[in-house]
Amino acid sequence: MGNNGKLGYLIFLWALLVAVVAMATEHRPFERTKGINGLEKIIVKDRRGRSFEVYLYGGQVTSWKNEKGEDLLFMSSKLPSNISYVAWVDLILRSSQDDLKIWPHKFEYRLRIHLGPEGDLTLTSRVKNTDVKLFNFTSGFHPYFSVSDIRLYLSTPNDIRIVDPKKKKTLVVHKEGQVDAVVWNPWEKKVSDLGVKDYKRFVAVEPVAVAKPITVNPGQEWKGTFQMTVVPST
Repeated sequence: MGNNGKLGYLIFLWALLVAVVAMATEHRPFERTKGINGLEKIIVKDRRGRSFEVYLYGGQVTSWKNEKGEDLLFMSSKLPSNISYVAWVDLILRSSQDDLKIWPHKFEYRLRIHLGPEGDLTLTSRVKNTDVKLFNFTSGFHPYFSVSDIRLYLSTPNDIRIVDPKKKKTLVVHKEGQVDAVVWNPWEKKVSDLGVKDYKRFVAVEPVAVAKPITVNPGQEWKGTFQMTVVPST
């Protein structure tokens, strides 16, 4: 793997985030608990019952629910089920000496997961170059959206709409700082951690920056935003 892809690899496969800072409204929507296989996770809720959960191992968002308790993200059927009101959690990752053996650049990565007043979910990545020389990297989010049945989507503007007629809802994906996009589904190809018919119930729409690597100069910071909003549709 070249240098361009190594930071993306570290971000998505990181074994342990070194610090967690949680901020929320005064009704204390923040809960730290155990999840699958005993892994620690954080659940954040707003006053209307909307919520998201994120695992500290890898910073993976595994649930985003509306006020009806409906999960808008997809999880494999093989896994066990389990005035402005806003809530968020910040995850911070700083490179260690062991990391430098894998990718020889010092950096600080921050991920803010934010539940907005209308139930929208926003992920904001910040990558700061704490080294004395510039570096390049590629980046991407990897969301699986729950749908009633799969569809084919063409074109990759900054706003991508996933229309689900059966559920009468539209998921609007807005991206900034990542000019590319990947639309993916395994179709009938066998995937070990998916049920036989799971492929019919999700589509991955991934904001990425891969065609042209991102360059960050010493002391500078890159910011990428990924916002998900649900709107009704007929």
